[in-house]
Amino acid sequence: MSAYQTDLYHYLSQLYPLWQQKSPLLLDYFEHRVFETGEFVDVYPGDLYIVNKGTVGKYYKKTPKRYILRHELIMVPSERSGFNFKALESCHLWMLSQQKLHDILSRYPQSHVLQQLLLSKQQQSLDFRTQLLELPKADRLSFFRKQYSTVIPLISRTELAQFLHISGEYLRRLF
Repeated sequence: MSAYQTDLYHYLSQLYPLWQQKSPLLLDYFEHRVFETGEFVDVYPGDLYIVNKGTVGKYYKKTPKRYILRHELIMVPSERSGFNFKALESCHLWMLSQQKLHDILSRYPQSHVLQQLLLSKQQQSLDFRTQLLELPKADRLSFFRKQYSTVIPLISRTELAQFLHISGEYLRRLF
């Protein structure tokens, strides 16, 4: 078992301790992918990615929408959405294609529990941005720093201001 498979094994075991009993060959379905800083992650509808190492940015056109850290998920919608994903630093991802996910669920029907846990984890990450934007502008940077402090050196101040929905001048005052 490679170091990346070992890490995936521990991640899945933490998320769903029974995964090995329910889907014994699950690790074999994942593909290890590496992306260099600035490289766009080629995503396909219905695919699932788990960040093993590094940070990925999600963008609509050039506007930042989300940052994905280690052990966070990228679940690509089944229909084309216009979002792009970019490695903000060297990244290692585990990829599970939509077809392989269907194969797992048909071969191991009990795996739907793991799928639901992954969906729940994805939703928690998505809820962060909603919570952030509901805060007063003065509180957004400190809220962002609590969970995503490692992202700040990887992006420009302009991008951070866009993400926080505040002006660049206001961000300068907060720093």
